Amino acid sequence: MIPTLDEAATVAQAIAAAREALPDPEVIVVDAGSGDGTAAAAAAAGAAVLAAPGTRAEAMNAGAAAAHGDVLVFLHADTLLPAGAGAAIVPATVAVSSSVGITTENLTPGPAGGRGSGACSREPAPASG
Repeated sequence: MIPTLDEAATVAQAIAAAREALPDPEVIVVDAGSGDGTAAAAAAAGAAVLAAPGTRAEAMNAGAAAAHGDVLVFLHADTLLPAGAGAAIVPATVAVSSSVGITTENLTPGPAGGRGSGACSREPAPASG
């Protein structure tokens, strides 16, 4: 998930880095109304592009709602995932989800806004009994 506003100069590199670092990623760029061709650059780089004027948090929420995957990774358009990032992210999410009982029935949006990159947080399964 890459929220953007006037990021045409960097978005294609971020998309390429995500495709190289992550196993079969669904790359979604959520554009807040760029005037510099960001959406066209993202589409040309192979990302799905959504329009979501508003705050970065609103863009991230719109992208999360449209995503089909079980793990969400949020990046800035000037962030390049290093090689091997997927090899660290996937096992970490599997280990955490199995230790706290995450299921598709109890997924909730993570905190909105903020800086940097991160995976969407999930609430643990309700206690049984």
